Amino acid sequence: MGAGRATIESEHCRAICDEIGDRLREILSRDAPEPSAHLLQLLSRLEQKAPSVVPTLEDMQRYRVEHVPEDVI
Repeated sequence: MGAGRATIESEHCRAICDEIGDRLREILSRDAPEPSAHLLQLLSRLEQKAPSVVPTLEDMQRYRVEHVPEDVI
């Protein structure tokens, strides 16, 4: 462990993260303005026209067959 660094148990780390998340949700839910009509329109266009960044099952299988040695498959 480096100088000035502390470690905490995973259960405490999870509790801290949960508390931060709860507080952020509370703050953002009351301060977040409704998106403008223009922004909603742009998001809709993006959803319709943007290609997916998630590979298809066929793409993943093709990659595996082409890039993994035969003895590993």
